[in-house]
Amino acid sequence: MEKKILFVLQLVGHPRDSKRISMLQREGFQLEALAFERDYHKGRLPSCKVSFIGKLQHGRYFFRLLKILRAIPLIRKAIRRNEAVYASGQDVAFASYLAGWGLGRPIIMEVGDIVGLQVADGFFGKIFRLIDRIVTSRYSSLVVISQGFLTTYYRKWLGVSIPALVIENKLSGEDFPQKPSYYRKSLSKEMPLADRHIRIGYFGLLRDDWSWRVLSNLAKNYPEKFEIVFAGYPVNPINISELVNDFSNMSFLGEYKSPGQLPEIYEKVDMVWSCYPEIKSDDWNLRWGRPNRFYESCFFGKPCFAREGSLFAEDVKKFNLGCIIDDIDVSKVVDQISAISMKDLNVWNRSVFELPPEIFMYLQEGKELASMIRNL
Repeated sequence: MEKKILFVLQLVGHPRDSKRISMLQREGFQLEALAFERDYHKGRLPSCKVSFIGKLQHGRYFFRLLKILRAIPLIRKAIRRNEAVYASGQDVAFASYLAGWGLGRPIIMEVGDIVGLQVADGFFGKIFRLIDRIVTSRYSSLVVISQGFLTTYYRKWLGVSIPALVIENKLSGEDFPQKPSYYRKSLSKEMPLADRHIRIGYFGLLRDDWSWRVLSNLAKNYPEKFEIVFAGYPVNPINISELVNDFSNMSFLGEYKSPGQLPEIYEKVDMVWSCYPEIKSDDWNLRWGRPNRFYESCFFGKPCFAREGSLFAEDVKKFNLGCIIDDIDVSKVVDQISAISMKDLNVWNRSVFELPPEIFMYLQEGKELASMIRNL
């Protein structure tokens, strides 16, 4: 019988966490999860038993840390009945380490984001990285979503040498058993620009005010050419559902479930908004990150928008998968997007359709993760 594994989650509903749980269930592991409640887009719920151990608010990191530390007795109790801990996030990994002190249970930490203090310049940044190196070295293994996180931050900057895997935010063939061509249904016989608007979709956690300003100005300035479709959980601006009512060419579909409703929302658009706002010199998280929208856009055959300087933009350029945004001035970005032609769409669409599936689909990642855990 496979190991019993405790997942400790910062929240419930993040697609990445639920994918890891499904991966290991398919490999035969017995799983349970502890999680904090948060106001968040519950796009994909875990397929195992989940027990809640507190509620966290967005931001307010000091109070968040206190609540996580208060949950240590509950985490320790759960650790006792499991053989390993899979912690999704640096804070819950540290809490799991404290909670499991003396119990001898291996801890796997997954990192989906690098926070500002981890890469900060100056005294406090150096001290934090020193602490991070000491703490991370105590874990049994590490999983990251980007090669940049592993190669540059953990290996080069911290000098951490524990076993590690890179598992990107790809899609699973278990969720989409048909070939990608099956899900790449055309919207209609109508052609964008010739018979209707170009439809741009912005899906998921909608927390970027800069993106809202770009897309709303695009809709306002070019009402005959573009239509904007939002779906997911609004954070900034929080009232997107109301704001879109001022536009005849904008709509908000509300929250959706992943993976079940992904085909439905991606069918409605021609391009996908995956572009980050300005990436500052010290914003390594955006440079290294790879959003779910990128992999989903590839799977469903939709060209995307990407920010110059981000790691996934290199793939967009390499394979010619969409539009690269370099400027940060809203009006200039709107002008750039307004120049997109039918020829551009055809070229990008052809490139996306020819993309090798291993770019956006999991192959052996689940077996590799299971093998790493078995060898702990």
